[in-house]
Amino acid sequence: MPDGPPIHGPEIGFARFLQTRMPDDYLFVKAADNIPTTEKEFLWSVDKPYMRHTLQFFEAACTLENVTPCPAAILMEQGIDEALSDVRFADYEANLFGCIENLRAHFHNPDLPLIIKQSVNSPLASPDRMAAIRQCQQNAAIKLPKVGLVTVDDLKPYVRGHHFSSPSQLELGRRLARIFLELIDKPRQRKNWWQLLAKQTL
Repeated sequence: MPDGPPIHGPEIGFARFLQTRMPDDYLFVKAADNIPTTEKEFLWSVDKPYMRHTLQFFEAACTLENVTPCPAAILMEQGIDEALSDVRFADYEANLFGCIENLRAHFHNPDLPLIIKQSVNSPLASPDRMAAIRQCQQNAAIKLPKVGLVTVDDLKPYVRGHHFSSPSQLELGRRLARIFLELIDKPRQRKNWWQLLAKQTL
């Protein structure tokens, strides 16, 4: 229901779409959290405790499923929190580019695909700030290799300000999956199919 609370994220639509194209087993690991506006550091860098804990969670999930921690791609949804912080907003593009570079270095894969879900025009931040955040995300997709961008401006009406309804979450997942299939070189073996969704919501 468009007016009701979202009951899932885009991972459901992503998995459904992927199963229709590649009916193989894969592991999808999702990490979600909010970053306080009082936080001055960009916590999505691998040298920060926050991201280290996220990667440890990811690696533990892989160990539990007996899967080698070597991602096929990373899906990222963040940016609104940065628009709400004066310090993190000023350095957002440099931090975003650095985050992508550091994640690829961490997994020893300079060509690791990364898919960015472009931030919505959140009413929590000023239009100018959200426009700048969204432009930085677009710049990453234009300037960096193997970085895809999924736009969401048509997935309305939003729920609770800037969240997606369940039907919109399903469509968002399908869009992420399409970009994922375009960015990967070829299907991998069964135990290498998994994703890390680094998601940050408000």
